[in-house]
Amino acid sequence: MNINSMIYRAIRPLGGLHIAKLLTATHPRIFMYHRVNPTGEGGAMTCETFREQLKAIKRDFTPVLLSELLASTKGGRRKRNSVVITFDDGYHDFYDYAFPILAEERIPATIFIATGFIDREVWLWPDQIAFLLERARVEQVFIKGLGKVSMMPLWRDAWHQIADYCLGLPNRERLRLIEELAIQVNLDLPKASPDACRPLTWQQLRQMAETGLVEVGSHSHTHPIMSRLDTDELRKEITLPKIRIKKEIGQETPLFCYPNGLPSDYTEAVKEELRTSGYQFGVVAYPGKSPLKDCFEIKRYGASSSVMGFEKALYGLTRLAML
Repeated sequence: MNINSMIYRAIRPLGGLHIAKLLTATHPRIFMYHRVNPTGEGGAMTCETFREQLKAIKRDFTPVLLSELLASTKGGRRKRNSVVITFDDGYHDFYDYAFPILAEERIPATIFIATGFIDREVWLWPDQIAFLLERARVEQVFIKGLGKVSMMPLWRDAWHQIADYCLGLPNRERLRLIEELAIQVNLDLPKASPDACRPLTWQQLRQMAETGLVEVGSHSHTHPIMSRLDTDELRKEITLPKIRIKKEIGQETPLFCYPNGLPSDYTEAVKEELRTSGYQFGVVAYPGKSPLKDCFEIKRYGASSSVMGFEKALYGLTRLAML
């Protein structure tokens, strides 16, 4: 147990969370979620946990859309104790499970979609690797540049190893790796994503956006690693989502969320292309002391299913530990 966790356990019964909240009242909490379902299957957060987190946010904080937070900050009118809920990718379970809970609790959310995924032109490459490994009947696979990867005892361990390796590959090499993996395990990849990882539809996105509780931002077109793209690929991944969201939702989006979102996944050239293409903000996938300091590196907390992990981020202990 680290020092921060020890402090949490010691001060929580003494009202320490609310003291931390007071000390960090001007620090906006932006949370990053991906998937929610009843069982937590596939690495998702359970509906029960998600609802409990929303109730805690509503009880002690001010939930706002990301665009609302950014506009109020720019105008010098930022609300204290602001919390933003964001979701990445655009899986169907946002509509099936997360949105009904958000609507019941009257809490807004910003969803970043990969428009090629929504258009069913592609399905997300981490899901393709998972599809192949889960169904493979082999004890190990060979990945060029990585070597032998054991499938024992759990194929999920192999998935983590291969997916992490793929993050460092150019887009074409990653696609080639997946094709070669499919041949190696003697399986065919479906052209469309399987039901478990199917995308939202534009109709569902429009329906949710019309409630005013959901805003739609860009998460690229095909969810590549932006820093690994050539100039033409980069421009397409940045501009096409803006066009598709405007056409289907009827709104310009100023918001772009970098796929994977770690420091190695975007560059100054990527940020400049975003500016040129009319975006005003870029969102990353890791936290920071000053989350809004750079409008093209807006920091977020990864949502944790752990009560301790969630409360430390929500009430400000995680932020205080960054001093």
